[in-house]
Amino acid sequence: MPWPFLPPNPDTQPAPFDGDLFVFSLELTGMDPPTEQYEHRFTLDGVTAGVYVPIQQSASEHAYAGVGIAPLTRVGSTVQYKCIYLPRGKDRSHSIDVDARQLRGGVSNIEVSRSGSKAIIKAHVDVPGSGWTLFAVPFASKMPKFSSLGAYQALLGHTSLSGSGTVKVTVRSDDVEQYAVFVGQGWPTKITPGSGAHLVKL
Repeated sequence: MPWPFLPPNPDTQPAPFDGDLFVFSLELTGMDPPTEQYEHRFTLDGVTAGVYVPIQQSASEHAYAGVGIAPLTRVGSTVQYKCIYLPRGKDRSHSIDVDARQLRGGVSNIEVSRSGSKAIIKAHVDVPGSGWTLFAVPFASKMPKFSSLGAYQALLGHTSLSGSGTVKVTVRSDDVEQYAVFVGQGWPTKITPGSGAHLVKL
C-alpha cells in the first residue's frame, strides 16, 4: 500500500436506489484488494457495507474500480460512505449522491442452483437497448485474503445482455456466501449499476 496510514481514497458516482440493496459505482486508490482489503471495514450511513473492486486501473497507483454494497432499506438524497483501516484505526469519509433516475433496468425471478464449487444464478432481466451486463458481485463485510488479483477477480460473475429475457451467470461459491445481483453498464472498465440489487445467498 503506497499510503499506509490512511484507508483508500474513494471516488464515487451517483447511485440508483429502489428499496433493495444499495449499490454504487466506486473507485478506490491506495489499497491492493487481494492482499489488503481484509484489513479494511466499510460502512454506509453507519450500516456495515461490502466493497468489491476487481477492475485494475493502475497497478503502480493501486487504483481499482468496482462497487460498494450496503443492506439499506431507505436512503435520502445522499449517503455517507466510510472506510476504516483497522491496523491504524484511521478512516476516510465521502458523501455519495443518490439518483433514482439511473434505475433504467430491472432484475426479477432469481433462482440459484449449485454445481460443485460453482453456483448458477438465473434471473429475468429487463433493460432498454444494448450495452448492459448482468452482474453477480460478492457481498461480504469482511473479504478474505487472496493469493493473487486473478483469484480475487474470479469471484465476479457477469453476462452481457440486451433487452428482456432470462439470463444465467456462474460464480464461485467457496469463498463468499452472499452475492448482489443487478444489471449495469460500463464493463469492462467500470461497473455502473442500472437497477436495484437483490441479495442472493448461495
